[in-house]
Amino acid sequence: MAKHGENVPPLEARGLGKRYHSGPAELTVFAGLDLRLEAGDRVALTGESGTGKSTLLHLLGLLDAPSEGTIRVDGQATEGLDEGGLANLRNRAIGFVWQMNTLLPEFTALENVMMPLLIRGERKGAAEQAQELLSEVGLAARGHHLAGELSGGEQQRVVLARALVAGPKLLLADEPTGNLDERTGNMIMELIEEVHERRRLTTLYVTHNPAYAERATKVLELRGGKIRNLGAQATPPAS
Repeated sequence: MAKHGENVPPLEARGLGKRYHSGPAELTVFAGLDLRLEAGDRVALTGESGTGKSTLLHLLGLLDAPSEGTIRVDGQATEGLDEGGLANLRNRAIGFVWQMNTLLPEFTALENVMMPLLIRGERKGAAEQAQELLSEVGLAARGHHLAGELSGGEQQRVVLARALVAGPKLLLADEPTGNLDERTGNMIMELIEEVHERRRLTTLYVTHNPAYAERATKVLELRGGKIRNLGAQATPPAS
């Protein structure tokens, strides 16, 4: 862990690589990637389909193991952690928003948002915290509706609330508007930006949409197994 007072990035990867084996063949998705997100960054990750953006996000979110390289989350090295340790760090430090609806259909919106707290044994106050998050994303009156009773945009708001309920400082999103119409997608992007500022998050989102990339404060491109920094885009709001 970093020393007290040291500037610790919420996410840092060094020499990151991922390879897949199929019989004698080996596919290298990328190798030697370095990535560092500073506190407060709102970063768009772009690139053509098939370049490994989702694979990279899964590695950074500790959902898959790299073939080589190191990842540090909130200053904590991850390569020595077992599955339980990785799960605990994910639950504490990282919120996820995926393109596909990942809600549990047999549970209500409120129960879905509560899940990260229940997983770590925090039953007391879980319902109240979940309701607060639903209110924050504009769904205060929809908590007792089953996930399947909600529109696509409402479901994605629930997913965002669930990602935030455990109080992470790092938000990872993989095409969070990919299954939504343009109007609803714009609303979700605006909401992500709002909670990013309000909760002082560090956010990394994958997008194919140039307009959404331009809204980020920094744009990265994954191409040919390498990351290119395309520089600053949107001007961060004044603090």
